[in-house]
Amino acid sequence: MQDKCRHLAAGFTLVEVLLSLVLLSVAALGLLQWHAVANGAAHKAYQQTLAQVMAADAAERLWMASLHGPWQPESLSHEWQQHWSDFFMEGDHEIHCTPQRLCHIQMRSSSVSQDYWVQLPRLAQ
Repeated sequence: MQDKCRHLAAGFTLVEVLLSLVLLSVAALGLLQWHAVANGAAHKAYQQTLAQVMAADAAERLWMASLHGPWQPESLSHEWQQHWSDFFMEGDHEIHCTPQRLCHIQMRSSSVSQDYWVQLPRLAQ
């Protein structure tokens, strides 16, 4: 009879079950935090890559404009912003050029702050 009672009492106690649930919850919260950090890093990497592609495009447009026609960086900046308007990160993106053809491409957002400088040659005409 005593063996039968021991057999029925076999299993986990309530304390053991609650402790395992607490440990499982802590592990799940750690994974969620890691996932949030990974998402933030991926978003920042995406924005930095997009900023570099946009700056490279602006530099190429500036080079093409310096080769063809009159030098009008203001209209080029407007055209460039219209072209990238669907892809713009939140923030401020501008092209400023000096009469000496030194151009400053600014990329500003919540997670990216990059400046690119392009010195264009003055072509003999």
